[in-house]
Amino acid sequence: MEMTNSSSRRNFFSKAALTTAGAIFLSNMDISASTEDNLSPEQQIFKHISPNFGKSVGVFGGSLSAMEASKTAKNIWSEKLNLKVFTYGRGGAGFGIQEANPQNNMVVQAEGADVHDIYILWASTNDHSKKIPVGEVRSNDLNTQAGGIRKSVEILQTKNPDAKIYFFTSLPMFKTENTLDEYVKGQKAVCADLHIPVLDQFYTCGFNQWNAPYFYREDLKHLTEKGYTRIAEMQVAFLANPLSGNF
Repeated sequence: MEMTNSSSRRNFFSKAALTTAGAIFLSNMDISASTEDNLSPEQQIFKHISPNFGKSVGVFGGSLSAMEASKTAKNIWSEKLNLKVFTYGRGGAGFGIQEANPQNNMVVQAEGADVHDIYILWASTNDHSKKIPVGEVRSNDLNTQAGGIRKSVEILQTKNPDAKIYFFTSLPMFKTENTLDEYVKGQKAVCADLHIPVLDQFYTCGFNQWNAPYFYREDLKHLTEKGYTRIAEMQVAFLANPLSGNF
């Protein structure tokens, strides 16, 4: 089911910027949850073991978090954990401000989001591909990945102090210079400083040069539905209890 989200909040970007952001969110997806009387046996188990069962989730990121095939993973989240998922991500978005398109970043997405129980910052590869600097851990420079992460967390935590914020790292690419790991290390360093639980998809996804053609599209950068099904396993385990293991 497709839904449109809007927001009148404006404490960082100009009115013109938020008007642009509003257009971005017209395609937000709503992955609906089951009713209490309609829970599957598996959902009944997760209900008793997961503090996140049945919550409302806002997802931010680039195309990996927003493309049609990503519904494959989000539907699995909902099937297992009865989550209601709203996507604010947009293709091409990273954390840092891009000179060519300064409104396409996760800070703008966070500013335009509604209130949810859980917020997931799903890192893309766009900061890397657009050569946005990684930045120092405590940088407030919005032209850097670090500054964008910190500002996104600030906006979301101010929007809902009771919300849980989780971070999914970038996934590996297989047709690019192998420097993405520096961006992932930077993502994890900022989250450690902010005490944000991290799912390290980069190092634990199990994708490599031999199986990537099976799970990725031809560009070896974006996942197929098979790829999303694969990563949904670790995403569900993480979302069910982010503190249960070393992710």
